[in-house]
Amino acid sequence: MSQRLCRGFVIVVWVLLCQWGCSGSVARSSNAPPTITQFDSATIRVQAVPLQVEVARTPKQRQTGLAGRQQLPVNQGMLFVYPDSEVRYFTMRDTLIPLSIAFLDADGTILGIQHMQPRNRTHYQSKQPARYALEVNAQWFGRHDIRVGDPVDLSEALK
Repeated sequence: MSQRLCRGFVIVVWVLLCQWGCSGSVARSSNAPPTITQFDSATIRVQAVPLQVEVARTPKQRQTGLAGRQQLPVNQGMLFVYPDSEVRYFTMRDTLIPLSIAFLDADGTILGIQHMQPRNRTHYQSKQPARYALEVNAQWFGRHDIRVGDPVDLSEALK
């Protein structure tokens, strides 16, 4: 009888974990099982262009980022929010899609834009201290004529 109870408990726990794991993003590392990370979302404006972003505020969220995603819908991205301004480093080791990144100062002004290749161990770094980083699909900034020095309205994302 105790084996029957134990099996029933394992099944219930498994079902609950499966249901809980159906939301959020899945990040995969080559040797690690998938981890579930949930993000808040907001609409920001880059110049006058609206962009729906997931907001990565915590160290775990920032570490997960867009890793393991098969795609990123058009006009969507991820905003990385840091508690202070420092030189920022990003890698694409576990990221499957090509991205562009903009590093922003504390006022939301674009300091630099770089293009990043998927599954790449290169460290992409800001050339100066940045408070925020914004990842979008590759070439998104160019398609919208967005450049260094342009403002980004982050007010909704920082609420």
